[in-house]
Amino acid sequence: MLSQVALRIVRSVVRYSTKARPREALVKAGLASASNEEAVGQTAQLSKNYLPALDGVRAIAILLVVLYHALDGLPSFTWGQRLFIRVASQGWIGVDLFFVLSGFLITGILLDGERTQKSLRNFYARRILRIVPVYAIFLLYSLWLAPRFGTSSSDEAALLGKTQVWYWTYTVNFLVALRNWSAITRPTGHLWSLSVEEQFYLLWPIAVLALSTRSLKWAALGCIVGAELVRFVLLLADASGQVGFVLLPSRMDALAAGALLACAYRDRSLWSRVLRARQVAVLGALALLLLVVLRRHTIDIMESDEQLLVLPALVALGGVLVASGAEGLAGLAGAALRFIAQISYGMYVWHLVALRLVSARVHAPPETADAWRWWVFYGAMVTGTLGITIVLAQISWHFIERPVLRLKRYVPAQ
Repeated sequence: MLSQVALRIVRSVVRYSTKARPREALVKAGLASASNEEAVGQTAQLSKNYLPALDGVRAIAILLVVLYHALDGLPSFTWGQRLFIRVASQGWIGVDLFFVLSGFLITGILLDGERTQKSLRNFYARRILRIVPVYAIFLLYSLWLAPRFGTSSSDEAALLGKTQVWYWTYTVNFLVALRNWSAITRPTGHLWSLSVEEQFYLLWPIAVLALSTRSLKWAALGCIVGAELVRFVLLLADASGQVGFVLLPSRMDALAAGALLACAYRDRSLWSRVLRARQVAVLGALALLLLVVLRRHTIDIMESDEQLLVLPALVALGGVLVASGAEGLAGLAGAALRFIAQISYGMYVWHLVALRLVSARVHAPPETADAWRWWVFYGAMVTGTLGITIVLAQISWHFIERPVLRLKRYVPAQ
């Protein structure tokens, strides 16, 4: 009772002293969580614009990724099952949506803050507090405990032990590019995207500090064009498809597109042009995807030539969705999506652990079984993986992320 009274008193003082909206004030003081934490939370502090619909964008991204992994590689027999699995198999595009959203939110934080060396140091410190603790605990779990809990084999743990330096240095995407996917374990296969993001977070803030806003827009546009040129060079060099898929130079267009949107969002005339171009972007992206589908009846993103069409299309679609979220697209700010968004980082880190737990207990029916049994199996895989992922992410949020995030009060954003 006394603790509740004390908390109410502190909250009242924070509201009064900051003269901000109650939620923003609590986020700033570290006494309440903001959806999307670092990104949306800091945007609320600095720009005084909390964009709740972007919570929905983040939630959609993580749900697509979980759906993709829950059904990846499962057999299908009827036309309905084949269509369902084929559609679900495109859930990897959630990663590209994450990239665009991250570029938008992180660039917004940097633009709205003081562009000084001190603020740059504080930015890096706050990113470390946000990302590293959960990531480090996941790696330690994967190295020591995963075999005991049945979420990793002893061979996978041994391979991770031999290659762990790539993970600790956020360069696992280089490992994949150099040695293919067989060089990493399946339960840690998703961490390549976190390496891409961290490399972007390391370099892009320096550009924001060094360049004017006008020059920054051109730099972002240059990165978008440059990524496609890199993919074209890789295609000419006959490089393996995973090289263009996992390296920052060939994936920076999604992050840079988000950064360009962040610059445009703070320029009323430019933002209005962005909004007018949304329909054209959607039509162009769908046309590119249709070309790939008509050619091979499906999308294989590990093919270098398909990356030339598919990745720009996904950047365009991701940009449209993020722009629509920034405009407050109806339906993206619901309570359920905000809840998912808040724990989305933990969901991404831990969801393959959840998948292993479900796979060990939910078994596929015989190939000759009735179609409805296979539909039940699909449903069990999806709901089981999603449910356990949410539980693990909640544990991660309350016992790892949230306590560490309170330390941000000692590292001001500006």
